[in-house]
Amino acid sequence: QSAVEEKRIGPVDRLSLVNDSFAMSRAGFSDTSKTLELLVSYKKENNYTVWRDLATQLDDLDNILFGEEFYLKFQTYIQSIFADIVGKVGWIKKPRDGHLDSLLRELVLAQSGKYGNRSVIEVSRIRFGELVQGKFLDPDLRAMVYSLVARNGDEKDFESLMELYKRASFQEEKNRLGAALCQFRQPRSIKRALRFILSNKVRDQDIPLFLAVSAGNNYARGLIWQFIKDNWKLIYSKYFGGHLLGRIITETTSDFNTNEMAQDIFRFFKKNKVPGMERTIAQALERIKSNAAWKKVAINSLRNFFSFGKIKIPPRLSHPRRRLCP
Repeated sequence: QSAVEEKRIGPVDRLSLVNDSFAMSRAGFSDTSKTLELLVSYKKENNYTVWRDLATQLDDLDNILFGEEFYLKFQTYIQSIFADIVGKVGWIKKPRDGHLDSLLRELVLAQSGKYGNRSVIEVSRIRFGELVQGKFLDPDLRAMVYSLVARNGDEKDFESLMELYKRASFQEEKNRLGAALCQFRQPRSIKRALRFILSNKVRDQDIPLFLAVSAGNNYARGLIWQFIKDNWKLIYSKYFGGHLLGRIITETTSDFNTNEMAQDIFRFFKKNKVPGMERTIAQALERIKSNAAWKKVAINSLRNFFSFGKIKIPPRLSHPRRRLCP
C-alpha cells in the first residue's frame, strides 16, 4: 500500500492494482474488506484515469450494498477516500488546468456528493439556484450539479429541472438535464421520469441513455424493470434490429443482485423472444448472478468491518466551505 500512497509505482500499475483487488473480491478469492482497506492508500491519488476506474468499481460495490444496515457507514467511509482530492481540486477552474483537470474536478465532486458529502451537496444547490436565476454555471460542472440536486431534491426541484429541459436549445444540455430527471429518489418523481422518457419530449436515440441512468438509480431499479416489462412492445418496436435494443437490455438488468431477479428476467425473455439478443441476455443474467454471489460473500465481511472498530468513521465529513466555494 505504501507504494501506491507514495507513488513509487506509476498510474497504470496503481490502476491495475485496485482493479485486480476488486476482481479478486468479486470472484470470492479475497475479502472485500481488504479492498476497502486498500482504498485508503489512494487518498492522495491525483490521476484522473485512476479515479475514474476506482469510481466505476465503487459503483458496483455500492449497488450490492444499498439497503444494508451499514450502508450509511459505507458511504461515509467512501467520502473519506475522496476528501483530500475534493479539497485539492475545489470548484473553481485554475488558469493552468487542462482537459483532464476539468474531468477530474467533475468526477470527484460528483462521487463525493453521491456518497453524501453535505458540503458538496450544499454548494451544488447554491450553484443550481444561481443558474435558475440566470447566472453562469461552468458547463463542465452542470451534469454533476444537476445530478446532485436531483439525488437530494424534491418535486419542486423536479419541476425546475424539467423547465430547464424544455427551454434548453442545445441537445448536450438537454441530455444533462434529462439524465438528472432520472436520478430522483421519490417513487412519484421516478414514475414521472419514466413517463417522460417515452414521451415526445425525448428523441428515440436518447431514450436508451435515460433508461440506463434510471437503472443506475438504486431507488428506481425495481420500478424501471417493471416499466420495461409494461412497455416492452413499444420499446421492441422502436429498436428491434439495432444495437440500441441490446444496450437497453444490458443497462436495465445488469445491476440487479439477486438470483430471484435473474429468474424473473430469464422468464420474461423466454416468453418474449428477442432474436439475435440471446448472448446479450445470457451475459446480463450472468452479471446478475455474479452480483448476487459477490453480495453473499461480501455482506458478512463488511458488516464486521463497519461494526467492530476496524475503521474510524468520522461523525460528519465535510470540507470547510472556503475550500469548496470561495
